[in-house]
This record gives sequence, C-alpha cells and structure tokens, in this order.
Amino acid sequence: MFGLNARAARQHQDSFLRYLEDLPRPEFTPDLWLLEQKKAHLFFIHDDMAQLQPFHDLVKAGSLSGFYPMNYGYTAKKFTFVKKNLGLKSFPIALDLPFEDREKLPQYMSNEHRIRGEIYAIRPRQIVELDNHRQNGVQFQRIRVNINIGFRKLMRHSITSSTGKKYSEYNLTKEEMISQEMCMYVGRRDYWMDQLESGFFDFQPIDIIEEDRVWINKYYQYSRIR
Repeated sequence: MFGLNARAARQHQDSFLRYLEDLPRPEFTPDLWLLEQKKAHLFFIHDDMAQLQPFHDLVKAGSLSGFYPMNYGYTAKKFTFVKKNLGLKSFPIALDLPFEDREKLPQYMSNEHRIRGEIYAIRPRQIVELDNHRQNGVQFQRIRVNINIGFRKLMRHSITSSTGKKYSEYNLTKEEMISQEMCMYVGRRDYWMDQLESGFFDFQPIDIIEEDRVWINKYYQYSRIR
C-alpha cells in the first residue's frame, strides 16, 4: 500500500517537473513576478507580431481577444521607424534616438513620426514568449508608452414626423481622442546604432501614411510587403 502511494507521488512529481520544463523560460523577462500580479497587460503591437504578420500567433495565443485586436492606436510620442531587411524574416525597429544620433543617419532613418499599431490585452505567461522573440533587454526594450486612440460617439435623436410617427435618427460626433498607457517594444540604441551608422546592414524605410485628421496627419504603418 505504502509502495503504491510512493510510486504515485513520484509519478505526480515527474509530471509536474515536465510541466515546468515546458513552460517558457523567463530569460528575457526579469519582471515576470510583477507581470503575474495582473490577469493581462495592454500591449501596442506594431511589428512582425501584428495581425497577418508571420509571428502573430505569439500574440494570439495569449490575447484576451484572440486573433483580433481590441482596437487600433497611434503612439503619442514620435519615433524613428526603419525595417531591417532579412527577406521573409524582415522586421521593423522603432527607435527613440536623440537629435545628435539622428544627425549621423540618412534622412529616412532620422525622420520621426507617430506609429500606428494594434492593441491587445495579453496574459503574463505569454509575455515571456514575446520577450523571447524580441530579446527584451538585448535587442529591444519593453517600455510603457502612451497610445492615442481615436473614437466617435454614436448619438441618437428621437424625432416625431408631421404625421405623429416617432422614429430615431443616429449620427456620429466629431472624432475625439483618448490616451492610454501600455507596453511597446522599442529598439535599444546600444544594440542598433552602430549597425544603422555603418551602412553595411540592409535597412529600408517604412511607409508614411498621410490623413487629414485633427490630431494626426502623418504616421508610420509597417507592412511586410512594400
């Protein structure tokens, strides 16, 4: 009887150890203990992990909204935004560079605009996978930024016609904007600056979109295909 209980305990322990081995390792997530204090964290995704991009499954697996983003937004801060050209493995890099660094770079690398991206709520354990992909603390840094989100209110008006019939009429108000803090991956200057300056590595510009809107008129939008 005691032998059976001991064997079952060892099997349970072995099963639990295998479970721990299968969990993503937090090598690039030193703040996992802090992240796990919440059910999910808002993330601004603007790169090769966005919808229809090759690594979107990393986001989808831990997103509270699944495949689809909760909303779209634009960085309140302006960034330099370039694409590292690696063929099918290409990815964009958002950089927050001081003026003296941008002076050393070609014009398309020194421009600064807001970035359009997708907003997700992601579970803490999946953030480990995202940090591994972006090599948080080495190639990129997961930081908190303010994201501007545009919205319009739907107004309903009750109208009575000349015949006494009542009906409702709906109208959208002018676009307004709110700002929300969330996580975003930004390229680390110490890792990328020498590559940008050398000209040896292949970098390309990212599309700039222009719109006639009150609070934004130019912004970057990454697309894998130019």
